[in-house]
Amino acid sequence: HHAQLIEHLPIGYLRINILRDKTDRAVDYLLSYINQQAGRILGIRTQDFTGKTASETGVNPQENIPRFMHIPSGDSREHLWQAPDSGRYCRSLIYNTPNDDDELVILLEDITEARRSEEQLRRAKERAEESNRLKSAFLANMSHEIRTPLNAIVGFSELMATEADPDQRKEFADLILVNNTLLLQIISDVLDLARIESGRIEIVRTKFDARDLCREVAETFRLQVAEGVVLRLEDSLPRLQLEDYKQGLHQILGNFVRNAVKFTTKGSITIGFSQRPGWVRFYVRDTGIGIPEEAVSYTHLTLPTN
Repeated sequence: HHAQLIEHLPIGYLRINILRDKTDRAVDYLLSYINQQAGRILGIRTQDFTGKTASETGVNPQENIPRFMHIPSGDSREHLWQAPDSGRYCRSLIYNTPNDDDELVILLEDITEARRSEEQLRRAKERAEESNRLKSAFLANMSHEIRTPLNAIVGFSELMATEADPDQRKEFADLILVNNTLLLQIISDVLDLARIESGRIEIVRTKFDARDLCREVAETFRLQVAEGVVLRLEDSLPRLQLEDYKQGLHQILGNFVRNAVKFTTKGSITIGFSQRPGWVRFYVRDTGIGIPEEAVSYTHLTLPTN
């Protein structure tokens, strides 16, 4: 009855016996008993290992004997390790039985699922921390981005109030309109972040032409480019029908262009796309100062066409 109880334990149970040579030196150990659960954890057939020495099973006994010999009689040691055959993570308790220092009992607990849960929690924690870091950086940048057009709107509105020249007033009005559009886009970006975090953003896939999308993005920033900078579409862009999240794509391309506008003081800014088998690659190319290589996380946007 005692043997049957051990055989069906929910944890692994092994009994080993140290083997010594004529000089009383421990040279090997015998796997006297292995229960079913130990075989499952280790990924072995118990009948192939029970009654064999470590050497006979292909294991170097000297890898484990020093650990066994350092456990006092009646005491135990705990180890965490990974079974080489099954890949399962185990917690083992090695117990040196009293009155016989050459007999040890090893209890095995499969902690693979616990380790997997811990790993998932660790990754989730890292993602949450990274998300918070990016959100903080985004909001810090947005606070600066919001102040820039807002200051322009306030400043040019005050100038309009005291300006009598109609042409000058129209120029001020155009600048106010440009900065107002920019401010609305920035506020929309912030609200999108809030909707994404709350899980309430709605992804609507619509049909649109890729060339028309590039043209719309270009028109949004046409009045914001520096004098002498040409904002243009790539030459000979073909008509290309897509079905995707147009608003999100417009926003991402707009972020590329906004960055290009900010750092390009001469030359050109080009918006375009190229087709690959099953993919469309959108890009923004400019003649500005560029981005340091270590700061580049992505330089283009690729979408599947299917």
